[in-house]
Amino acid sequence: MLSTQNILRDKLHAMVMMLLFSDARDPDSKQGGWWANGVDGEAPIGSALWSFSRSKITEVVLNDIGLATKNALQPLIDKKVADRIDISTDRTPDGVELRIIMYKGENTNAMYDNAWELNF
Repeated sequence: MLSTQNILRDKLHAMVMMLLFSDARDPDSKQGGWWANGVDGEAPIGSALWSFSRSKITEVVLNDIGLATKNALQPLIDKKVADRIDISTDRTPDGVELRIIMYKGENTNAMYDNAWELNF
């Protein structure tokens, strides 16, 4: 049975996937990015996660991945979808685990909690 909560969770997951796994344009090299970013006057979407594909995983790179994730998900805060987003990155044998937890309002229960294994 479809519930409103399941539908909202699925839509939120789709938004997160779009924001994280669409390539943002690198302003320095002009590489990456979606051709229609910013055409409608909205801020560009996407993340710079693609730019770490050849990086050696160090503490600095883990921090940079967290910052890139935060920047990519900022539209969810700007549009009041979430009030707070916690991001953690951990080194794994095959790459990086990226975990995202989102909160809305005073509720201490996460409205979204998901993790991905990024293989760089």
